[in-house]
Amino acid sequence: MRITKRQLKRIINEELQRVLSEDKGWSEKVTKDAKWHPPKGLFTKSASSIVRALLDAPGGRKKAMDRLNFYINRGGDDLKNRDQLEKAKRKLREKE
Repeated sequence: MRITKRQLKRIINEELQRVLSEDKGWSEKVTKDAKWHPPKGLFTKSASSIVRALLDAPGGRKKAMDRLNFYINRGGDDLKNRDQLEKAKRKLREKE
């Protein structure tokens, strides 16, 4: 059985929509189910303070970097202190 380009396009679009609809709310679930929650205002502080707090949290350096990246990625272009967050990332990498 041969599939036309139109049929293939439709199948791909349907599968894409199915996958995207399943992923809705994943970040909310991650945030709700987390065992560790950052102290209020943590990500608005200096890079050194951010790194110190993340490293003091359970999970080690890798988890600290994961948490920082999660915050940056969820914040998008609206982050006001992106420079401090990027500096914190560099400091975490130096500690590896």
